[in-house]
Order: sequence, then C-alpha cells, then structure tokens
Amino acid sequence: MQTTNAIADDRIYLPTHQWLQPEGEGLWRMGITPFAAEQLGDVVFVELPDREVRVNEDETLFVVESVKTASDVPAPVDLEVLDVNRALHDHPEWLNEAPLHHWIVLFRAEKPIDPEKCLTAETYAQRIAAER
Repeated sequence: MQTTNAIADDRIYLPTHQWLQPEGEGLWRMGITPFAAEQLGDVVFVELPDREVRVNEDETLFVVESVKTASDVPAPVDLEVLDVNRALHDHPEWLNEAPLHHWIVLFRAEKPIDPEKCLTAETYAQRIAAER
C-alpha cells in the first residue's frame, strides 16, 4: 500500500470522505478517511448497522459521532451488510488514530458501484487539498 499524503492508493474514495477497499466478488470494506477524522474531531461513538441488513443507496449506513458533531454516512450503492467492526464500540478513537487501518463495515454491493461517484487516491488528494 502506497500513500499520498496519508491517502492509500489501494482503495477508492467517495466525495463524502469514505474509503472503499475491494475484497473481491462484489465485497467491499468501508471506512472513513484521515480528512474525515480530522474534520470530525475526537470520535466518541460509532453507530453500526446490524449484520445481514440491506441498505439502499444514499440511505444512512452508519453514524460517526464526535465531540463536535454526528455524521450520517450514506451507502454508496444498494448493499447487504456482511460484517461490522464491533471493536469500534469499545475503541472509537481508533478512527482518529489510524482511519485507513480500521474498517467500519464489510458489505456486498448489489450492483457495481458507479465509477462517477468514485475518486482515485490522486483525485481525492487534490480534492481535499482544495477544501483545506
């Protein structure tokens, strides 16, 4: 995994500041980016979805709460949640400490993710540089 300003090039990024890492056969791991963690401040709680639940595109998939705010994170595609990182219940601060190493949800996409909604590591780095 190479990184560009703390952005790994082994995954894709969403404009809503999440990363998606392909796991093969329509499976994806999802987490938040370092930029999102920085903007949120100290993460104090992650509201995880249930396993085996279906979530429609653009509906709330999970919620990240910090001392500043709570952020609803939308599903990037119609999906089925296969697993969640339950360790985040006891250690939500891991999302601040190493957001690229701590996934939140593993899901199966019910259709391909729209490439128009995705950014490469390089494009995402340019986008957040413009937002700073």
